[in-house]
Amino acid sequence: MLFAEKEKPIKRFKLSNITEMKIEKCAFGILVLLIIGIVFISGCVQEGTSPEDRSVTPEISEESEVTIENEEEILQEEKQEETTPAVKQQIYKGIWLPGMVQGWLASNIDKIKALGMNTVSLSVEFIQEDDNPLVGIDTSHIAEDIKLAHDNGMKVMLNANFHPKPKLGEEDIERLNSLIIEVAKIAEENDVELFAPLSEPETVLLVDRGEWAQDILHKIKEVYHGETFWNGAFAPPDKEVVSEEYFRQVAEQPPGDFVGYDYIGFPSYYWQGGNLEPEELLQFADQMTLESYSEYADRLVKYMLAYAERDGCKGVIVKEFGVIDRFFMRGSDVVDRLDNGTLTEEEYTESHRIVLEKGKDKVAGFMTTIDILDTEIYGIRIRGIPETQEVIREWFTEKLPEER
Repeated sequence: MLFAEKEKPIKRFKLSNITEMKIEKCAFGILVLLIIGIVFISGCVQEGTSPEDRSVTPEISEESEVTIENEEEILQEEKQEETTPAVKQQIYKGIWLPGMVQGWLASNIDKIKALGMNTVSLSVEFIQEDDNPLVGIDTSHIAEDIKLAHDNGMKVMLNANFHPKPKLGEEDIERLNSLIIEVAKIAEENDVELFAPLSEPETVLLVDRGEWAQDILHKIKEVYHGETFWNGAFAPPDKEVVSEEYFRQVAEQPPGDFVGYDYIGFPSYYWQGGNLEPEELLQFADQMTLESYSEYADRLVKYMLAYAERDGCKGVIVKEFGVIDRFFMRGSDVVDRLDNGTLTEEEYTESHRIVLEKGKDKVAGFMTTIDILDTEIYGIRIRGIPETQEVIREWFTEKLPEER
């Protein structure tokens, strides 16, 4: 309403005109009085001012005062806006740890901290049976892992996760939602900083994404009061159709699926082509050379930023990035991608640097995959690359700020 009333000073021009009219009539009355010798000046002034003018006078005075007060309020608000500092946002720098076995985080926390990480991404796994993917949730050690992270000065990102991923229809949604709310309660009870309802819902749900996203968010906010993010599975449009104008048009669309979420999370993987089937080679062609991957990562970041602007989110998070192979896709024992794939150590390292460069000063978080570490999980040895670890350490401790 303040901005609507700011236009009222226009009436002051009318005030000025009326005042001048009164002065002219008073002067004329005085002249007449001098000539005819009448000394009743007050009566002359009243007669020289029409009843209409007299009735307007009090109203004008009050409106003038209101106008001045409104102007002062507006000036004070504008001054306050200029002097109030912008709210700083945490930059999440960490590692994606889905479904960790009990004790793994404790065995590797020092390695994680040495790389400059301030966040761990944890998940609560759904308990599945052959004919029932929603038996319950495994909470055996999640509180322990959250406490360990917090005790080491790290923030926690938490979501519910399926492994393997089923396909869920409308008949499963009520049960799914109830289990997710149980995970949200765990997040609230353990002061988790960032919560997502589900890891990559697009790969699991057969229902409308936007409708479910808003419904589950409303339920989550009834029990959890930290920040929320959509942990999505996204790919940018084909490079042949995108442009800066295209991204602007996306940002200017009506608000969509992610309204109310603080962040949108998305993966950005570099693929090794040596173990892919012909159809996979075609599908991921622009993610298998460093040159094409650089263009892909840039396109993906811009696309997700446009989504965030459209829906009023605080920002976007690269919730997983690294190199993907059959260990992630098919659960095989192929984890040493240098000996079993086509990558060199330099290419492996550069693929990580590309994502960091494309997201710097734009992205609110970067979560590397577990294979950045020299470690063992599920009885499988993962050989970390020292040069890659140094790139992560340099970016997380020197090149990326703590806030933006």
